[in-house]
Amino acid sequence: MLKRFSTLFLFVSIPCFAQKETNLGIANRLLAGEVSCTGAILEAQPLEAIKEKYLTFRFECSTEANFSKNEIRTPLGRISVDQDFVFRQKADHLRPATRYFYRFLAQSKSKTKDYIKSAVGSFRTLSCVTPTNVNLVLSSCMHYDKFMFGPKLDGKGAKGTGLEKAGFAALPHILNLKPDFWILNGDNVYYDHNYPVDSAWNNRAKTRAEMRVKWKLLFEMPSLSAALSTTGTYWLKDDHDFRYDDADLSDTNRYPDKAIYMAQPSVKDGIEVFREQVPVAMSAVEKTYRTHLISPDMQIWFLEGRDYRSPKFQKPGPEKTIWGKEQKEWLCNTLKESKAKYKLIVSPSPMVGPDENRKTDNHANSDGYKAEADAFFNFLSSNNFNPNETLILCGDRHWQYHSIHPSGYQEFCSGALNDENARKGVPPGGPKSSDPDSKIKQPFLATDASGGFIQVTLNSGVLNIIYFNDKGKEVYRYSK
Repeated sequence: MLKRFSTLFLFVSIPCFAQKETNLGIANRLLAGEVSCTGAILEAQPLEAIKEKYLTFRFECSTEANFSKNEIRTPLGRISVDQDFVFRQKADHLRPATRYFYRFLAQSKSKTKDYIKSAVGSFRTLSCVTPTNVNLVLSSCMHYDKFMFGPKLDGKGAKGTGLEKAGFAALPHILNLKPDFWILNGDNVYYDHNYPVDSAWNNRAKTRAEMRVKWKLLFEMPSLSAALSTTGTYWLKDDHDFRYDDADLSDTNRYPDKAIYMAQPSVKDGIEVFREQVPVAMSAVEKTYRTHLISPDMQIWFLEGRDYRSPKFQKPGPEKTIWGKEQKEWLCNTLKESKAKYKLIVSPSPMVGPDENRKTDNHANSDGYKAEADAFFNFLSSNNFNPNETLILCGDRHWQYHSIHPSGYQEFCSGALNDENARKGVPPGGPKSSDPDSKIKQPFLATDASGGFIQVTLNSGVLNIIYFNDKGKEVYRYSK
């Protein structure tokens, strides 16, 4: 029996606009986040009509798809316009390595015991004691705006062709893999990209209300909301779903050729709206960097790349940091404490690259935060972490690659999820590369500007990292 649930309400308000059809019934999202061996954070946002007629809400879970036994109901709770109507509860004391089915319930304002129910979602708890097979997918940079309106936001995208109902091309292929969980590794929405002139939402997201619209439109893509409801999720943020391109904690983006970028969204809004919109934490004091033991053979670290960073225009050197002192110490200490064979470090931005040499935003950039990355790779080497078992998975760059740092540690970049947001990559060597001397080895670099994602599997001790394009075709595989 489930012994404890806790409830979190999130703070925001959104402008009124027409509700799009969803396939989740009474909600426009149904998410299970931060799945552990014994629990998960459950989240839903009811449709406009449901908010008006129903007062209290809860979740129910079961190990049976028809909820015929082991049924658990959470306590009743309320939603508020000040919290963007997002309803969230944490389910604890679940069974490890068990598939759970869950749904969102709404109770009428008449205080009857009758409920209306959402569609059914599912997730699988992790296995902390008994080794099990692992099947996960990782994606980043899914650009709703470019998908709907074309790469140049010129109205020549999917809108009007029927594709907006089908959603991103990669989604059915992710579903076919039946992942145990899905890592959404940053740039999930783009606050700083305009819709085209003839769009009803012709503005960048500067305020909380505008930021929430970006998330709402994303979750109302039926194929995406359906896909997300079938698996456990882990969310990270990067620059575009924090504030704007290459955003840090300073008030303005000082790139001289990007005068359009102002101080908005604010740092406070960027941090709080992300926590509000996706199930990463139950309180404002919980850290967004965290680690999960997926099985005794595999542990994963999720890093926070925006909340603690030094200004991007600070002079490069050992004091310039993306992670901040506390997160860096936590990462090193928990890595040393881990007994898992495979250690996967998920970073929203690259640590190896190479990247374009004009950039200053990440660990691969010499004028950026490279000194911190070099110190970390030295830490791994001096503590004898196996380069074939301690691996970095990253997003942010819009091309797929597998790179090997001069120290031997490897990085796997998922690229952008959709074609409209993809571009050709930067190889080692050459005047435009952050690695002009070709010190980085690169076993794989995507040959064309294609969207896609990566799958990580662990079967009978064999690790595979498999790259797919957005048509579901396998394009590269790393096996250990």
